[in-house]
Amino acid sequence: MANTNTASGSRSPEATPYLAASAYWRAGFVNPIPVLGKTPPIEGYTGRDGANVSYSDITTWVGTHAGQNIGIRHANTVGIDVDGELGADSVRCAEQQLGQLPKTWSVTARGPGQPRRTYIYRLPGLVDMSRSEGRFRKQFGPQVDIIHRGHRYSIVWPSVHPETGTVYRWYDTDGTQVGDRVLPNAKLLPELPREWIEYLRARDEPAEPVAVAPDADDPFVTTGRTFTMDQARAYCMPALDRFAAMRTPQDYGFNTALNELAVRFGHFVPAFMSDAAAAGAIWKAAERNRSVEYQGKNHVLATIHSGMVRGMTEPYVRVEGSAEPVENVTSAGLAAEFLTATQLQEMPNPEPLVNGVLDMDTTSWLIGRAGSYKSFVALDLLGHVALGKPWHGHQVRQGRGVYIVAEGVRGTKLRVAAFERTYGALGDQVVFLPRPVQVRDAGAWKSLVEAVASFEPVLVVIDTQSRVTLGLKENDNSEMMYYVHGVDAIRTATSACVLTLHHQGRAGLDARGASSIDGAQDTELRIERDMDRHVLIHLDKMKDADDSEVIDLDLLRSEGGTDMKTGRDLSSLIVVTGSLTNRRIVKDWIDNLVPNQSVLVGVFADFVPHVGGTKAEVRRLVMDRLPEESKMAGSSFARAWDGLVTKGVIERVGTSQRWVLTSMTPD
Repeated sequence: MANTNTASGSRSPEATPYLAASAYWRAGFVNPIPVLGKTPPIEGYTGRDGANVSYSDITTWVGTHAGQNIGIRHANTVGIDVDGELGADSVRCAEQQLGQLPKTWSVTARGPGQPRRTYIYRLPGLVDMSRSEGRFRKQFGPQVDIIHRGHRYSIVWPSVHPETGTVYRWYDTDGTQVGDRVLPNAKLLPELPREWIEYLRARDEPAEPVAVAPDADDPFVTTGRTFTMDQARAYCMPALDRFAAMRTPQDYGFNTALNELAVRFGHFVPAFMSDAAAAGAIWKAAERNRSVEYQGKNHVLATIHSGMVRGMTEPYVRVEGSAEPVENVTSAGLAAEFLTATQLQEMPNPEPLVNGVLDMDTTSWLIGRAGSYKSFVALDLLGHVALGKPWHGHQVRQGRGVYIVAEGVRGTKLRVAAFERTYGALGDQVVFLPRPVQVRDAGAWKSLVEAVASFEPVLVVIDTQSRVTLGLKENDNSEMMYYVHGVDAIRTATSACVLTLHHQGRAGLDARGASSIDGAQDTELRIERDMDRHVLIHLDKMKDADDSEVIDLDLLRSEGGTDMKTGRDLSSLIVVTGSLTNRRIVKDWIDNLVPNQSVLVGVFADFVPHVGGTKAEVRRLVMDRLPEESKMAGSSFARAWDGLVTKGVIERVGTSQRWVLTSMTPD
């Protein structure tokens, strides 16, 4: 609901933004401070210990700082600052655990429909959210900042962006831009949900950390810390019940027991459960035995947090299998499982999905450099399997397909339409999930596995690996094993071929990142774009099969007409069997780029392949998301950017400030 307060004065509000400060005061935003560009010139009014703004302060600053921007330092409100599509993905990841955020007012200088904006919510009172921004990014993903009393402030209308010169505008709960001098009322804003408040609330460390003795009844210490789902449940749940049954004052050692329980559960995050689920279960047990009442809410939360962090430093690994304890496996029992050569010959042969290319019940990767048409080829492969049609000279086993579209949903719509115009309608033979699910969220991934299995597919495509592994270090073998286990869980549940799309490393012919991915592959297909709209598929790795074949493919434009409402071209590309007719050599595409230019192309392809990004957004992605060896100084970034523009590798989206890879356009 809007509060239509009007800033006084006859001068243009954009020329004298701070004149509107009194209007914000009346609308319930009690700490409007003058900001020079994005930097406060007034000392003592920011940070956790900064003073509150009085109305006399505002009166004084109107006379001395009228030409400066307005920064709202939050007191009874909080801002969730989302920085582009990547930040929006992080928020969606958080909503999976903390619950859906209600629609609310937002402010941005980027214009309507842009995901880069700050969403403002009401708080039930003063809430200390110290260090919540780092905790949020570590768990849910980058490009999101939590703006609260002790951290930053929100720049609002009628302030002017210091870089673009555009005016900050308010947007109501429906996302509609409101007129000048129409402000939200802080007291009528939607309240931030309780689960979000509790997560963002500051967490104090215990005054005296409790040492944790070795756990003698731990069944996993002697087994290399591997466990099945049933083993883990049998280990954790009785301990949880024992803690919940403790009583005061008859039983003592509450804090020690709570810390040990948190350490125990921490071992199982994230492979067995999410940290939010683990902390929630322990919290409920602490409420039942009145630990919260006797020790205080903040102390209990701090003990749970510190214990879980300690346990998470030594995570247990999830394996599929029987709930039978490992130590009960005898040497005689294992000896009985050995097979002779004759018995091996009696086992079923591998079952081809695409003869000579992919087998059923395997984990496979399709890798390639940016702009090599990986998504087009994957959809073409999936479509041929669904229709039971030979895939460019290779017989297929017909069956349903699942496509997890972790990026580029709208582009997928055009590609599917082009495929169907050429090869036939897919109907319900292929289903698409138009969103990423993060493999580090064990509960969400378990639900994904069950949902995929319900369709009984023969081929599952994950597009791309980087979009479902946010928060995991791509070059870390231990962390990437979570993804290896994740895709293997889908394979186990479906007996399908699980095909992951991933990017090729800057040097060499292997997949980018940890070598653990290479070891997990049954098959690796490498796509090479050697001519304009022409690719070669190299069978770089095929266990127990010939990997010398090269598959020759062309991509042709399929006319889709024009959207009558927007004038948007709805054409896309289709994949056909390769022919040397009418090909032209690609001009200076990837191989001839200098290293820093190749890094930027990879960033476009990984993080903003279809929506594109501004120069500043891409710069932040380079610094925030890439390993140290790929980061570059500002001058090096500028030279690499200018080189891509000159060579036509990136192009501007209309008249906006956003740029996109030329090869990522749908034609």
